[in-house]
Amino acid sequence: MAQLKIVSDFVCPFCFLGEKAVEETFQPDDIEWIPYELRPEGSVPLDPNSAYVQQSMKQSVLPIAERLGVDISLPDISPIPRTRLAHIGFYYAKEHGKGNDYFVSVFKAYWQQGLDISQSGVLAQVAEQIGLDAHSFLSALQDERYAKQHEEGLRQTESVRAVPTFFVGDRVLQGIQSKETLEIARDEATRKDAAQPSASSTDSCSIDGC
Repeated sequence: MAQLKIVSDFVCPFCFLGEKAVEETFQPDDIEWIPYELRPEGSVPLDPNSAYVQQSMKQSVLPIAERLGVDISLPDISPIPRTRLAHIGFYYAKEHGKGNDYFVSVFKAYWQQGLDISQSGVLAQVAEQIGLDAHSFLSALQDERYAKQHEEGLRQTESVRAVPTFFVGDRVLQGIQSKETLEIARDEATRKDAAQPSASSTDSCSIDGC
């Protein structure tokens, strides 16, 4: 089966909502999550109570969530958490065969449980719930080796301007995708007859917001 690469950030609601179609279309071993920081250290933090964020949730995020049957709510955490530490933890989880489980679980911790995923203790609880040793995970968050992996991963996504971005064979899909679109891309890539790269959705998050 074709491989799927997803450039994604935990605080992007469209990334979380898009995971449902991904789960229904690809096997976990065929999915590669690629971390992306919408608001890295040094950037202006985003207030979840701002008119822009609230309008986006009401007009875009919640209607899509209702259509997909996905529970989602904007956490009452201000400012919206930075995600660098959570992404560093992902590389440890990936090394131990739990990368996909970790990514999905951190999504749910933020968008469904309202937890502050910038906190190491919260991330350790998530790691423990998917079968990782919490103590070793906490040590990994301070390990320069995983931090360097994250920095290298970010350099590979410098051309990405919005998330989620999906790579399936030669096709590039930006924004939340339907199951049917992903199936077509998957099948084309499997047949080695993929279309030229294209963008097909506006439901995505950029560095300016969602």
